[in-house]
Amino acid sequence: MVDDYLKNKESFEGAAAKIRSSYSKIKLKAGLNTVEETVRIFREGKNIEEIAAVRNLVTGTIESHLAKAIKQNIVQIEEVMHKDEIEKILTLIPKDSDNIFLGPVKEKASPEISYGKLRMVLAWLEKKIG
Repeated sequence: MVDDYLKNKESFEGAAAKIRSSYSKIKLKAGLNTVEETVRIFREGKNIEEIAAVRNLVTGTIESHLAKAIKQNIVQIEEVMHKDEIEKILTLIPKDSDNIFLGPVKEKASPEISYGKLRMVLAWLEKKIG
């Protein structure tokens, strides 16, 4: 296929345009970065899954954006997660460790607790401690 491309580069230009367009993201509002855009849509009342659909991103990416927003004090964790879920995650996090690795915490967690939710709680803890 590479040899074909090198010989007939022009015939692949249409295919390349289709590939690029299939990965295009919705344009951000002027002046907003990706975290701010996620927060803007969140403030419109959309949940994580809806934001992911609107932005053509996976839910894990949206959760990471919200974790950054929590750490920067743009969003409060209680706006994103229920108190019970936060408390459940807090019981899984070792209290005597300076370095917390998400893998072992995730292994102890129930399936509905995503890495993104773990990141949000850790961002909130870092903000509280730091």
